[in-house]
Amino acid sequence: MDHSSQNEETATIDYSNFLQAKPSKQNIASTYLETTIFQILKNHSDVFIFNDFEIYDYESGDRAIVQQNGILIGSGGHGEVYYTYNPQTNEQTALKVQNNCSFNDVIQYAEEFKIQKLIANIFPDCIIKIQGKVFIAQNYVDSYKMHAYLDLGMGNLKEYQDKIKEFTETEIDDIYYCILDSIINIHSLKIAHRDIKLGNIIKTKDNGWVLADFGCSTQYKTPYGEYPIVGTIQYQEKSIRLAYQQSKRKYKMNLFKNDIYAFQLVMLQIIYPQKSILDLHTILDEKKIIHPKINQLYNKDYYTIKKDFSYIKFNRKKLTTKYNFSVINLDGAKTNIQNDPFIYFVFTYLSSFKQLRVFQTIFRKIAFQEYQKKEINSSITQKLQNLHFYYFQYFTVQEIYDSIKFEELSKLSYDLYFDIFEKRGSKLLQLMLCQRYQEILGDQNSSLRFQEAELLYIMGFWDEAKQIVNSIDYPQELESDEQILKYCCLKARLNNQWAENHEDIIHYVRNYKDCYQVLFEWKFLMIDSIWIDRAKKQLNQIYKKFYYPKRNSVKQNTNSQPTQETIEIININKYLEKPSFDQDNPKFLKYLSQLKKPLSQVQLMKEYLEYDNYSIFYYCWLYLEGTDIVGEKYRYNLEEFINFIEENLEGYYFNWVIFDIYSEYLTLKNEFKKAEVYNQKALDIVKNDCIYHQVVLYHHLLRLRIKQTNSVCESTLKLIINFIQQLPSPNLRFYFLNLIEEEVNKSQMKIKQQLPWFYVSLDQETRKNIELQTKYQQNRHQFMKEYNFNKLKQNMEDLLPIFIEMCQDEVILDFHNLIGVAQETYQEIFLILNLIFRLLQYKIVYQQLGFLQQAFPLDQKEEEQLYIIHVLQKKKEKIKELKAILKFYYYYQSQL
Repeated sequence: MDHSSQNEETATIDYSNFLQAKPSKQNIASTYLETTIFQILKNHSDVFIFNDFEIYDYESGDRAIVQQNGILIGSGGHGEVYYTYNPQTNEQTALKVQNNCSFNDVIQYAEEFKIQKLIANIFPDCIIKIQGKVFIAQNYVDSYKMHAYLDLGMGNLKEYQDKIKEFTETEIDDIYYCILDSIINIHSLKIAHRDIKLGNIIKTKDNGWVLADFGCSTQYKTPYGEYPIVGTIQYQEKSIRLAYQQSKRKYKMNLFKNDIYAFQLVMLQIIYPQKSILDLHTILDEKKIIHPKINQLYNKDYYTIKKDFSYIKFNRKKLTTKYNFSVINLDGAKTNIQNDPFIYFVFTYLSSFKQLRVFQTIFRKIAFQEYQKKEINSSITQKLQNLHFYYFQYFTVQEIYDSIKFEELSKLSYDLYFDIFEKRGSKLLQLMLCQRYQEILGDQNSSLRFQEAELLYIMGFWDEAKQIVNSIDYPQELESDEQILKYCCLKARLNNQWAENHEDIIHYVRNYKDCYQVLFEWKFLMIDSIWIDRAKKQLNQIYKKFYYPKRNSVKQNTNSQPTQETIEIININKYLEKPSFDQDNPKFLKYLSQLKKPLSQVQLMKEYLEYDNYSIFYYCWLYLEGTDIVGEKYRYNLEEFINFIEENLEGYYFNWVIFDIYSEYLTLKNEFKKAEVYNQKALDIVKNDCIYHQVVLYHHLLRLRIKQTNSVCESTLKLIINFIQQLPSPNLRFYFLNLIEEEVNKSQMKIKQQLPWFYVSLDQETRKNIELQTKYQQNRHQFMKEYNFNKLKQNMEDLLPIFIEMCQDEVILDFHNLIGVAQETYQEIFLILNLIFRLLQYKIVYQQLGFLQQAFPLDQKEEEQLYIIHVLQKKKEKIKELKAILKFYYYYQSQL
């Protein structure tokens, strides 16, 4: 993709004075993740979404497999296309699968997809549209796989020509007007297709003939200039073909006229199918008078052709084509994979075992290879059944380990055994397997060394883990991008640089998997809770894309009732991993019958499943994080776990997390003395550790003091403010200061009177920013309540730039609010449009600078768009200017 130019509206604006962004030092994550899937998802989150090939959840329907499935209807250098169903819409669609794309290929495709989305927003009838975002996943280092659901076409023009042989004049008219309309429309957006040919013109059911494949398209300022020679060379003008033969790869050309030339050649191919391409070149190159459709396009520019076309009464929705068939065979049963018995067996079997990540990946690939064949190889089922014995309780983990023939061990077998020991709860045997396999290989494999370091870190051997991690000189050689990100996390942890790198690492994680999924799966690396207040079910917003999401308020029918705020609900079971075993096994039932007290999570894993201490710790940690705290069962399991820790894992670093959970639970139950003991136990472990964890614990201690109404709250408040000030990130400082302020303001009057200490403990600059922010927010609330547009606008201009660094996302939110007040108070149309322009410009700049953006509910994201459409309907006399504004809006949206 040639993205030759930037929009002139943005190129001349200097935002640096307004944003006052401080240059950030390069840190661990940004050093190693520049050419990874995380960088792709971070920079192109409007285009891509991560697809980790999750197992389809047949009960909730929340997760769907996005794989190459269905009827193969086309393949080529750019991938394969399948006829299938979109699991999100359950409608017929085309699934385009592109395998083995390099990082640079993906970036190129991102620009192509953005252009397609831009065109689809304004002229949806002219092209094959992408449905939703493009799914991306990694095969291995610098190899990515993309899945895009597209509008389903009925075949391309070349296929129809091969079948029909000769088109009627009516059919030629339909093709001519459809494609000329498409060319005029895309060039009105200053976009050139640059690869118009028979194969890229698609017949659709509802919109006639449309353009497809924008892989060579170019956005331009002016159509005439020096541009790269791209596309199919036979469809280029003569001067460009000659330049290409002379090994020139850039040439001065007119992009619009070149698209018209390619279009004329296509029309000649269907009007005179018996003529050779050389004969057709001669006709066009010498501008021979041969057919009215061809003749009327010679020597005309965009504006002339557009004007001439405007006189034609053309409606692509009412084509007169006599044939109504598809050249693609779409007969047959629905091809969604869950209807196939074998595939259903594979995925329902695997869906129970989230620990078997390598196992799932390998057999998923094998299954789909077999699925494309007419007969399924029964050996796959046999392999599944054989490994089934190892996963369940038929052999002890030690017997499995002893049976391994290390001299014959392949990497695939190693990965599968590693999965087995993960599921069977033996971190120690995973470590032994990893170390022994490295000895057999006899070379320095970075991925295996990192795997060893991660296990040592989990087991508490931090010095050994640190030595290994710091000795990995080229983390880019790790076997996956996910392992590189884990490397960044572990390196920051072991070198006591977590607080400094926290925000940058989280910035990459946010666009990867769901943030709460990562917090569950990477418990030992992230060491953070999904909750900010477990008792009130308040979720931790730090890992969300936006720290301060706008709350959706639902007004009641009567004025006497207050507004209610919606609550974010997450399906924790979607992320939660649990010990897997056969609960109907007679051995287990016999074990249950012999118990003298209720079965706890610890007892199940220690006595029956025979997990090691580290696996027990992990699963109990997940249980406490993901289970409802109401009821005695939770307390019973929690205290059993505390006893287990104190008896078996004394001095284990991660104990502080469980002590903190217990302290928070005891605070909820008003057992303050014991709660303080366990809070102090946690603080003793992290007192020389990451400042971030100390802030979390002191925040919980403050909550304990406030609930207890203890007189020493003042000293606790000063302590936590001191620790917050040491956080390196202004966003984190601001986030925790807001939390503390909320805690204090919700407390009793006795505690509120001690609030001045909160400000005294702050440095002068921070105090000033908080005071200004408070003033700004009070004014904003009052002026919005009064619908006073002028005062609200003045308040933003006077105060918002002063503390912009602390709350960057408020700019987006407040411009959105200001636009709403302007609409409610019937301000001038073009004043509102000017505000919309500024809002879109700030969004783009924030995206480019990596700042936070404000999240809006789905129904509000289209508010500005709907407003412009409303203006178009009401102001017919300004239709030309407003259409340009609508295009302007979509251009900015495409850049976000």
